[in-house]
Amino acid sequence: MSNDIVTRSPHWDAICAVTKVEDVASGVSFPISKSQASHLTDTYIIAHYDGEGASTLALMLACFLTTEPMIFEVGTPASRAFKSLAEERRFAPPAHAANPVNAAIDERLRHPEIPAIVEFGRMHWRDAINVGRHLQGPRFSATVYFCFLASENDQTLQIPNLASDAGLHKVLAFGGYKISRETRDGVIKIPIIPSDMQRLIYSEGLSLTDAANATSDKFSLGVFLDEFKQFGLDVNWELTG
Repeated sequence: MSNDIVTRSPHWDAICAVTKVEDVASGVSFPISKSQASHLTDTYIIAHYDGEGASTLALMLACFLTTEPMIFEVGTPASRAFKSLAEERRFAPPAHAANPVNAAIDERLRHPEIPAIVEFGRMHWRDAINVGRHLQGPRFSATVYFCFLASENDQTLQIPNLASDAGLHKVLAFGGYKISRETRDGVIKIPIIPSDMQRLIYSEGLSLTDAANATSDKFSLGVFLDEFKQFGLDVNWELTG
């Protein structure tokens, strides 16, 4: 039977209907708060050392925010994961910036009403901790979520422990998206995006939701949607617990 015949059948239409989504977040949403002092809304800081998939993590976290966040890339090459974002929702410090970290956070402060996800390159994890410490401190009094992306071989989780020791209130640890099974306590597994959806996102510039509705790999999509919803629930429990 040809693909054309399959895709035109009412049975295939039913499969498409049960995997069609208005939003990949599936009704799960993260809380958004605002500092009374600075009016800063929440800032998610993503740090890693040898973990892979920081931009993918940023893309996923953004899906659960009811207000579309701004994405900041500091000390890392521009990622194809954000091709679907409008230009005003994405910022990378100019190459000539004397202090790229400060340039990025200054830009974040110019948009206090918008939630932010700041992705730091692997050599900037100390900067990530320092930025988080100052943003949640008494001057800005903002809510900061420090999200550390751990590699499969990282069993001690030293960097998130250092972030906690530095006084960061909300520290989350994530397992890289290439890890098939996560066994470490307190580490949230990042769901694997099916290969066809990856192509649609990274090459075609579709959003995660649009890629979900465009892919023809419906079983892989169904598995991903189930895992993605659980991922959102797990993160939300950590944010609100």
